[in-house]
Amino acid sequence: DVRGGIGLVFINDEGGSMFLHVARVVPDGPADMSGMLSPGDRLVAIDGIEIGSAPPGESPQLPGPHGTPVTLTFHRAANGRAFYDGCEVYTFNVNLRRSRDFFPDKLTQNS
Repeated sequence: DVRGGIGLVFINDEGGSMFLHVARVVPDGPADMSGMLSPGDRLVAIDGIEIGSAPPGESPQLPGPHGTPVTLTFHRAANGRAFYDGCEVYTFNVNLRRSRDFFPDKLTQNS
């Protein structure tokens, strides 16, 4: 079974939440080709299931079989910069198709 990713590098949320933030969009990957994602966007759900809300072992996974679709839900700070308590956020979905050329997606320690 060939695995696929979406071409994103993530960083942990500085506030200590379970959410991940986009640190970098990999050029020419599925995420980049969507034209919708930017560094700082916060991943909050995968295929309609909020990060951290599923029972252990049932959480949706970002990587998956090559060529399969995945819907990601993101928040973007309305000010276009940093998230803070009470800030206004835009919520949007991005529909992507996983690619073996961009597997695995990464988690980095610094932006």
